[in-house]
Amino acid sequence: MSRNEAVTGPLGEVRRTRETSHDPKVAKTRAAIVAAVEDLVREGHTGITVSDIVRRAGTSRSGFYTHFASLDELSTSILRDAFATIGSDDLELRRTAAVTSAEASRIGLRRMVEHMLEHRGLYLGVFGLPQSSRAYETAVDEFALRLRQTIAVLSDVPAGIDPDDSARFIASGALALVIGWMRQDTVPPTAEMVQRLVALMPAWLVVPGTD
Repeated sequence: MSRNEAVTGPLGEVRRTRETSHDPKVAKTRAAIVAAVEDLVREGHTGITVSDIVRRAGTSRSGFYTHFASLDELSTSILRDAFATIGSDDLELRRTAAVTSAEASRIGLRRMVEHMLEHRGLYLGVFGLPQSSRAYETAVDEFALRLRQTIAVLSDVPAGIDPDDSARFIASGALALVIGWMRQDTVPPTAEMVQRLVALMPAWLVVPGTD
């Protein structure tokens, strides 16, 4: 079976159905797979494989592939959920004015970096593969989506700024930098990475009202 058939064929349809299924058994297996990844990550495992995951989850390889087409798909699912939570919390901070826009931006970037670092053993194994361009593009898409939602609530985006282009440009650059830092033998401290990312962000995004 080709990679495309695995995603779009009959088994791909089964996966899409299971992703939204309310069947307790289906939900339990999917949760066990994700929990197994989180356990392996916390224990500092690197180069996590499907075999590692199913052994820890107490399921079979066929059970894994019924839920996820590949390790890439599982990784992007975890990343998608993390970005969704971070993005939702960012919008709430801005909506309630609980912190300044600059601080909201910093908090969101810090949480993104922390998540990537905590899952370094998983994401480097995925993004470092020759076939991982799809996984990387999905990660960029998800990050860009959250950025577009943030841009949409800003009241004074400078004229001529295209929200879609800006969100994708920022998301692609930020993720490329973080992944590059993660690949280093000595990973920079989280605070340093966040500060370097903040310094590269457009002023109108970090501190609305500037251009």
